[in-house]
Amino acid sequence: MRNYSRKTYILTDIHIEGVSVQEVRKKMADEAYKKAFRTAMQARMKKLFTTHLVIYLVVNIVWLAINYMMVIPAINEAGATLPVWQPWFSPIGWGICLVIHYMTYVSGGEKLIMEVEAEAER
Repeated sequence: MRNYSRKTYILTDIHIEGVSVQEVRKKMADEAYKKAFRTAMQARMKKLFTTHLVIYLVVNIVWLAINYMMVIPAINEAGATLPVWQPWFSPIGWGICLVIHYMTYVSGGEKLIMEVEAEAER
């Protein structure tokens, strides 16, 4: 009588359309590896995005502080006028790139990783 509760029995007695036990084990190992790879890559993408966001915030806070505390008052003292929106060019442009970064690599990261896997399997 066979012991049906053991996984070794299940793995050694699998015969699906002529597939060997070694092929089943390899397929299971490949799937486990792919899942671990996807998880690691998604974590890395989120970490890189967080780093990008922190750098964006620090640089643009300093940029706006310099503009509003030094550049704009100096221009006003000289009698020239500066458009109010001028200091916001850099934060807006970089912010658009930050949104694209998030949409491409964080929210759409799994699709991108699967495309890389498919390309690697060819």
